[in-house]
Amino acid sequence: DSESTGRWRKLDMRLDWGANLYDIYLDDVLVVNQSSFYTDQGGILSIAMSNYHPNGSVWFDEIFVGVDDTMGFKCPILNSFGNVEMKRPIQQGWKVSDLGGNSHLHEMQRLSSHLSKRDVYNRVDGGALVPFDGGGHRAYMSDMKFRSSDGDHDDVAGLFLAGSLLQLPNKLAGKEDESIIRISQKEPLFGKVHDTYVWYGEHNNMVHHHIGEGLKKDGYLSWNDGNHVRGGVYGCSTHDFVTWKNLGQMLNYANLTDMVKGIPGPFHVERPKVLYNTATDCY
Repeated sequence: DSESTGRWRKLDMRLDWGANLYDIYLDDVLVVNQSSFYTDQGGILSIAMSNYHPNGSVWFDEIFVGVDDTMGFKCPILNSFGNVEMKRPIQQGWKVSDLGGNSHLHEMQRLSSHLSKRDVYNRVDGGALVPFDGGGHRAYMSDMKFRSSDGDHDDVAGLFLAGSLLQLPNKLAGKEDESIIRISQKEPLFGKVHDTYVWYGEHNNMVHHHIGEGLKKDGYLSWNDGNHVRGGVYGCSTHDFVTWKNLGQMLNYANLTDMVKGIPGPFHVERPKVLYNTATDCY
């Protein structure tokens, strides 16, 4: 792909030294995913950045080398079968103990009086009255519409659903999203510029930084580890639902507090939503 003169690009290379895999992001868009590399040195010997093109020059600025501060988050990836791949945490709703019992009625009772002892009500047809007719008195009312063995819904990994998308008009897309249009599609579809769709979702930290065996669980940070960041809410944007731009972290779980009861946590976010009002241009 050709490059324009005087344009700055953002390049990220993320290496997994345990699995010998690396990813490359160009302007926060994933262009190389889980490609393997080989090293027999057990570490980094040197890092070099060069330009081998004879007809141009390249400037490098704001170079950062360090641990992964993205918590291993990745935007949705469309595989070769047309399915969306994304590692999402388990979404837990209300527990069974929180739901209460099912709605039920009081047991109906038939009371007798001097009226029920009259001859007309002691006929074979009961005096045209049907015993225990109608509904009983409500003993308990539950407003839970869905129940499962886990609570109000099954404890399953979060899904990437259309209802969680925020559609932004073209005027709000901004020049920072031009990289998505260039990489994903050279010409606008049907002569029109695509709207930008933004997805927000929760993410649990999937990166550990030499935290000791006692805190590791399946290679990831233990949820009960109070000394490390547990996760946050991340955002991704797209024009075609094939190429996604990583917008980074929107909310860190470390910033969550309970201002009602003062419970120390840890706290977790599920199914965050962002709404945009086209009439007021406000969120």
